[in-house]
Amino acid sequence: MKNKLSGKKGIELSITTLVVIIISIIILIYSVYLIYNIMTQASIIEKDIEQRSEKEIESVMNDPREIISIPFEERKGKIKSQNTFLIGVRNLFDSTNDFSSIISFDTATDSYGRVIDVDNDFIEKEWLGNYRLLNSQKIESLEYKQLKLIIKPSDRVSNKKNTPNGDYVFNICVFNGLQPPVDSCINENKKLFYNNEINKVIISIS
Repeated sequence: MKNKLSGKKGIELSITTLVVIIISIIILIYSVYLIYNIMTQASIIEKDIEQRSEKEIESVMNDPREIISIPFEERKGKIKSQNTFLIGVRNLFDSTNDFSSIISFDTATDSYGRVIDVDNDFIEKEWLGNYRLLNSQKIESLEYKQLKLIIKPSDRVSNKKNTPNGDYVFNICVFNGLQPPVDSCINENKKLFYNNEINKVIISIS
């Protein structure tokens, strides 16, 4: 009798374990499906913005007076999601030249306009990575091309601080040549760059 009861308990335990395993597998598959959908949707949105940026640059840069154009310079961003900005640059020199751009973090503010305390060097390293200095483009005289900037917000703004909601502003300085005249794009240096201006892009984290 005891053996029969033990056998029944063993069977019930095996069935329970099997059900738990099946449910766990279903949850895992569904989680992977959701993550895939979210990533796919984000990729589609990013590609759409890039395509619209290309069309906007083409439209704006048809005016020969336009030197630099950055469409959709303010973007809503998410932590660890890629944000692509296209920079249209026209060569006003009489000969073919190399053009590039250097990016520097400017400032961050919360929804009340208060400055957020961050580590600038950390943000430039972790958010910009290899895109702090954009690869050069060889541009014919009076023609234009696009430079591509990618910002991927990290979940931190320093080694010890998580990324709070707010607007994160980056300076963009275009220069003629393969190496920037100085190592940072700030107001004090703007006269050293092409068109003597600082352009800005904003990532809004919420």
